[in-house]
Formats: sequence, structure tokens, C-alpha cells
Amino acid sequence: MYDGIDSAVIVEQVIEKPHAHILFPQVRGLGSETGIIINQLIEEKIKGITMMQEWYDEETLFMEMSYEVKLNKKGFISLFFRNFAQIEHAAHPMTIVRSLTVDLNTGEEYELFDYFRNMSGHALKITNFILREVERKEITLIIDLKLIPDNHTYYLCKDGIVIYFQEGEIAARSYGILEFTIPYTFLQSLFEIGCPLERLL
Repeated sequence: MYDGIDSAVIVEQVIEKPHAHILFPQVRGLGSETGIIINQLIEEKIKGITMMQEWYDEETLFMEMSYEVKLNKKGFISLFFRNFAQIEHAAHPMTIVRSLTVDLNTGEEYELFDYFRNMSGHALKITNFILREVERKEITLIIDLKLIPDNHTYYLCKDGIVIYFQEGEIAARSYGILEFTIPYTFLQSLFEIGCPLERLL
């Protein structure tokens, strides 16, 4: 039975600039060192996203960032960031999404491959699941999706691991951000011994 920290208190923060409105979370209610580590990870994630869209160029860009808390229980916090930018003279706005999943007890950030045994074939199993969903939903792909990276972007929710793709990454931009939820039980046989995702089963 899991007996660690269950959840964190989320406090919303705002950065206002002439052409930018940035919402982001900070965590409270944890040990001071762990809280500092997690908040630094959040700040680094936000900085990385905004720099990708050159948010500092206030003469040519309007930017708005929002976030969702996808999971905050059983010692996990999983955050999903959405950054919308309108760039002067660009043909269309740009939306970038990113995520961050962290252990509330240690401040460790989890990559996708951290949950699975070495050579378990998790990327192939996830890819095949996605391709079946693509066929079922009649999504037309613009690339030949054969295998996602071992560390593909994801977040956790109550129902499973959510793999997502940027606008225009694997399908036309009109599909928006594509997300595929893979149930934990579907991947359970590939988990590393002592996998933290077992808390969510």
C-alpha cells in the first residue's frame, strides 16, 4: 500500500507583459527542498516553451499560456501546458504543447521510458495501439508512423498514459493536438519492477 505524499497544493501564478499573458502553477504543501525542485522544473519548462516561440519579441508576437493539472494524486503531479502565439505576418497562429510529470516525494521528473523494463518493447506496443486508434477514428496521417521515441512526450491521467502530438506533427493541422490514452493495464506487463505507476492501478 502506498503511504507517501498523496497530492500537492496548486497555486496559480501570472506573468503579465505587454504582449504576453502567462499562467503557470507552483506547488505548495511539500517538503521545502522537494517543492523547490519541482517549482524549478516547472519554471524551466515554461521558459523552454516560451523561448521556442520568441515571446521576448513583444513587437511581433502575442502569447498566451495556460495549463491543466492532469493528475495530482498518489505521489504524482502531471501538468499539461498549452502555449498559443500569434506572430506578425505568420499565415496562422502557432500552438505548442508540453508536459511535465514529477514524483511529489522526490522531485524526480519521469520520462516515458522510466516506467518500463529495458528492451520491453514499450514504444512498439504504444505505437501499435495508436495506429489502431488512428484507423478506428479515421485519421489521415501525413507521415509513416512506425515507432514513437522511447522518450516521447506524454502526461498521466486517471485512465492511463496519454501520448500526444503537436499540431501538424503526424496529421494535418486541422486535427489539432492529437492525444491517445493508453490504459495502464494495457502496459502493465511491461512495467519495471517497482514501477511507480503501480500506485495508480
